[in-house]
Amino acid sequence: TGQRLAAVTRSGNQDARRRRSTAASSRLPESPRRDPPRPPKALAAILRSRVIACLRAQDGETAMQAAHAAVRGGVSVLEIVMSTPGVLEVVEDLRKSYPSLTFGVGTVLNADDARKAIRAGAQFLMSPGTVMEILHDLDGSEVLYIPGVLTPTEVISACNAGAKVVKVYPVSAIGGEMYMSALKKPFPLVPMVASQGITIGRWPCLVSIVPIFFSLFANIVRIFCWCLSSNLKCLFHSTETLSKKQSNEATYSK
Repeated sequence: TGQRLAAVTRSGNQDARRRRSTAASSRLPESPRRDPPRPPKALAAILRSRVIACLRAQDGETAMQAAHAAVRGGVSVLEIVMSTPGVLEVVEDLRKSYPSLTFGVGTVLNADDARKAIRAGAQFLMSPGTVMEILHDLDGSEVLYIPGVLTPTEVISACNAGAKVVKVYPVSAIGGEMYMSALKKPFPLVPMVASQGITIGRWPCLVSIVPIFFSLFANIVRIFCWCLSSNLKCLFHSTETLSKKQSNEATYSK
């Protein structure tokens, strides 16, 4: 009887070891702890600027002249649309001429164009929608990708896939400030770029809703320079004033 009990005990111990081994093998392997990746420098620059100037031109020479005019007017973050002829050369030249400023490429629709823009020196990329291949490829990269979204579902999908900031497009076609205000409520911590139809006259409403707003100025040098000289400096001054006011109000409320 003693031998039978010992045999049963040994058998039970072996079964228990097998169960523990099976349970251990079914658990997901623990990944080594890593520090969270640092956000791209372009994101910090955009949040400081609160303005992304967009440039679309019919030829490379016009784009270059307009870009230099934008910088002289005080723009620190400039996006050149991918469809602009010579866009890659323009970005490359601007990076060399103004190394302390931030330049990106917009309306990037596929990973191939994204790679070309990055090789030219683009510090951020924007799309009218979310290109998941670009978003996944640039996860943890120094190059910032700003995917386009429209609905709460798209915001959630983009953020879950790694987006650090999203572009809401097209804003004016679906309700403007009212839509941005409604969309922002469930996502108070998600930086959003309000895009399309943003004008000098409408910016105060949007800048109080979202931390960034997107402005499409013009596609020819004459109008671009006029915007910069007559409106843009007032825009930056007013944005700075509003930021200080909000900061003071926040301090007071504490």
